[in-house]
Amino acid sequence: MKLDVAKHAVEEAEANIADSAIVAPIAGRIQRQIAHAAEVLPLGAKVFVMLDTASIYMDILLPVAVAGKVKVGSDPRVVLDALPNLSLPAKASFMANGARSGPMDAESKSQRKDPMVPVRVLIDPAHLGAAAAFVWSGMPGVVHIRLDP
Repeated sequence: MKLDVAKHAVEEAEANIADSAIVAPIAGRIQRQIAHAAEVLPLGAKVFVMLDTASIYMDILLPVAVAGKVKVGSDPRVVLDALPNLSLPAKASFMANGARSGPMDAESKSQRKDPMVPVRVLIDPAHLGAAAAFVWSGMPGVVHIRLDP
């Protein structure tokens, strides 16, 4: 009888341990910790903010006259401020179908009034390699993109 009770207690403890395991939905890098050890969290609560290193992109704004010379699928290069000696191959993966006014943090009113087209540049994760450890969300950089005549 005592053996059955002990076996049941062990099974219950193993089930509790299995239920408390944290599994990441993606292969990536932890960018920020939200919850800490010994905190009691509800089911589905966020514990970490992760960066999906397989999908690192930079959104840029191009003037309408320039955006018309860029093709989706073209091969820009990205140079991040933190890695100035590394030119990362990328793909222009998305271009908005409409223009909007320039960035709100632009220095002058004339820059904010010029219509701009949002373009998403997706960095090739295969070429990121060891540099992935140094890449963070919101990291500034420069995109060099080839224009078609």
